[in-house]
Amino acid sequence: MPFPSPSRLDALLRPYEGPRRFAFKVWSVDAGPSPTVVPSMEEQVFGHPPRIVLLGACEDGLAVVRQTADDMHDLDGLRVPWSSVTRLERDPHLVRDLVRVELSGRAPLLVAVSNHVLLPHNRAAAKALCELLRPPAAEPPTWHVRPSLLASEGPDGWLANPT
Repeated sequence: MPFPSPSRLDALLRPYEGPRRFAFKVWSVDAGPSPTVVPSMEEQVFGHPPRIVLLGACEDGLAVVRQTADDMHDLDGLRVPWSSVTRLERDPHLVRDLVRVELSGRAPLLVAVSNHVLLPHNRAAAKALCELLRPPAAEPPTWHVRPSLLASEGPDGWLANPT
């Protein structure tokens, strides 16, 4: 797995940018089970080797770029409009966040997002990316507030220190 860096993140997501640049770019690692790896004792103990998943988002849609093999030459990516994104949820944990990405017509994707020395705001970018799909919050209820009484309108003895 390559070392995460902002320049690598930009270079790998650049082919999927359209006329608008990605406002949010996230470096993550595939956290779901791998159907392509043959089950072995080593995989059961240590899990499958980490594969990167890059997420990029702008007003037009979402780009998902996945590493499909152990080297960086096999990258599979697609860019979809927001109407094709059925679910984008973040589950925050202490050290890393788990982000579930579901695109219409594709299997769900679970990725782990953490901060890195060179990408310190990676988790904040994932949070902002997930906020893009969340519907706007409803208007807060308006409370009926009774106007307060002035001291001159109160009963005798209203003022604590009359002069």
